[in-house]
Amino acid sequence: MASEPMNVGSSPPWGAWLAALACLAVALLSLLGRLAPLGLRLDLSAAPLSAALAVVGLGPTVFYAFSLERGKAAPALRHPLAPWILLALLHLCVQLSGGWGSPLWPAYPLLILLVARHAGLLNAGLVCGAVLLLEGFPLWAHAQQDGLAPWPRALALLLPAGAFLLGTLMEDRGGQPALPPPRPVGPVASPAPSIPPIAPPLAALGGELAVTAQLERDLGASLDLMFHSHPGFNSVSLWWGDEGAVELAQIRVRQGQARVQARVEAGQGHLGLVLRERRLLSVEPLPASAAAGLPWAQGPYSCQALRVLPLSDEGRVVGLLAADKAEEGAFSPQEAAALEALSRLLIQHAQRAAQLIRLQDQGGRSQRLYEASKALGADLDREALLARFGDLLATLVASDSWTLGMREVEGGPLLRLAGVGYDPAAGLDLRLEHSSALAGTLAQAEGALIFNRSAGAQIPVALLEGLLGEAQHFLLAPLRLGGRLTGVLKLDRRSQPFDAQERDAAFIFASQAAVVLEHARLYSLHRRLATTDGLTGLYNHRYFQERLAAEVAQAERSGKPLSLALTDIDFFKKFNDTFGHQEGDVVLRKVAQLCQQQVRGAQDVVCRYGGEEFVVILPDCDVVEARQILDRLRAFSAEHMVGGSGPEARAITLSVGLSAFPQCGKEPRELIHAADEALYKAKQTGRNRVCSYKDL
Repeated sequence: MASEPMNVGSSPPWGAWLAALACLAVALLSLLGRLAPLGLRLDLSAAPLSAALAVVGLGPTVFYAFSLERGKAAPALRHPLAPWILLALLHLCVQLSGGWGSPLWPAYPLLILLVARHAGLLNAGLVCGAVLLLEGFPLWAHAQQDGLAPWPRALALLLPAGAFLLGTLMEDRGGQPALPPPRPVGPVASPAPSIPPIAPPLAALGGELAVTAQLERDLGASLDLMFHSHPGFNSVSLWWGDEGAVELAQIRVRQGQARVQARVEAGQGHLGLVLRERRLLSVEPLPASAAAGLPWAQGPYSCQALRVLPLSDEGRVVGLLAADKAEEGAFSPQEAAALEALSRLLIQHAQRAAQLIRLQDQGGRSQRLYEASKALGADLDREALLARFGDLLATLVASDSWTLGMREVEGGPLLRLAGVGYDPAAGLDLRLEHSSALAGTLAQAEGALIFNRSAGAQIPVALLEGLLGEAQHFLLAPLRLGGRLTGVLKLDRRSQPFDAQERDAAFIFASQAAVVLEHARLYSLHRRLATTDGLTGLYNHRYFQERLAAEVAQAERSGKPLSLALTDIDFFKKFNDTFGHQEGDVVLRKVAQLCQQQVRGAQDVVCRYGGEEFVVILPDCDVVEARQILDRLRAFSAEHMVGGSGPEARAITLSVGLSAFPQCGKEPRELIHAADEALYKAKQTGRNRVCSYKDL
């Protein structure tokens, strides 16, 4: 994110605590006559009445302070008339408990500070003026009449104000750190024509049902991708609105019940804090009482950690992205980075939809742009996107040749991903940034750039590199994400110059292509993470089960053989006990790499079954051929692989069990059971050997 997160626990509102204690102390000391020399005194005979008035006068003000400071005040307490009602009640109690000598006076500065902090300086000034008119001038007059110095009394009155400020400082250095001026989440480029702000996104799209439905599908697909790719998340929710309040748009939950409708206002709870401060919030651990108060929780709800990100557009918060974890443990760096990427993607979805709505009113090219953008985002497969990119582009802007360059890594070169009319031997690097003048123009461009070679104009040499044939007119449309240049779309024509409408259409299409291609990249990344074992890089157990079922079905249709091998590292537990688990992880990675090298390339599927067990699916392979492949793997491991170090280092040997379709059964579980029985036979008969179901 653009700013440091707020790590919030369950710390109390120290400002309200200390101010309340100070008010009570002043009232008690006045009641006992200790502050009589300062002008704050009370007749002891009226002690019960004074105590009652103190409760009536101080109670609502202290409750008001606690509610606002905790961020959970009821709507009635946030009403502009609330401080004036409290002022009137306090004034009445002051007059009934001694007038200018009442011990309830210290509640006035506390009330003024609360109004200043939560309702603005203007309202605080009005309340302060009312206090001066009602109490200040009479107090000064009585002090002069009785010959009492006003300054000691003023210091006693300001004691709660000082306590409140001290408590606020303690909050800033404790559970809720001081917040610098807010900054937007990843600045969004504002090229010409500028992408208008979303204010609010879904409300602005209310009249355009087709685009709204498409936006909701895109948002739902992004949430589903995040939710299913990160099993550690218990819920992921999206909230839309403005800086004053947000409403629940979509939510995904694993455990517990969630509301389908909820609303959060600025300053209300953890989400309201993010809405007000416009900064990322991380709560680790989250108290059980706070978990039950989450706005989407319905009934008992278990939550150990919470992370809330603001969704900003043009410097304004237009929504929130929230995720929580039911199990103990903080959010990992990978999970935090994935949530940040998702927040940027959600804003891009909404911006794209808002832009499409405006384009629908223009007709003609705008309608084609809408259809092309819709088709562009219909598939998450990157290769399929690039294959039809040229056809979609041709419906918007005619060109004799074109090329699309993207950065594969941040700061890397612009690599040609697709194009027509360019020499493949010219290399993948577009070299557009090798010209310093062109690089600077691209970096600062607020829209697409047009270069006309006619009339003797100078054309950067980089525009001609790799181009087959002649071209007189060039159009460069930058692709940006989060203000960063991630790619360039280049179009060329021999005769007709590009006009302003073509320039705008190419730029908007390129901007949407940047979002779609980034979404496809994230989809591929999350899909790989969801099906890959993090230690060995092999496919995980979940992928193995799905792939085996598919291969069994294929073998049944085609009548071809299918073999399954279950491999286990011999005495691996003893190895871990001797050399430690880190050395054991090294052995696991070596065996995984060896398995991939010894099988039949991409035709066979190697997966980590669990622990020190690996499994190999061998399609179109009978048990005889499979035994030869696995025996070669076993022999190579026994001869060349050594684990550990020093005199206790030993060879790494493998035991293998084989089963075959359909001899061992026609169901995946039957094949797994047969391979497991064969593996048990291999271990019983001395290990470091391959056994098949025929050996049982």
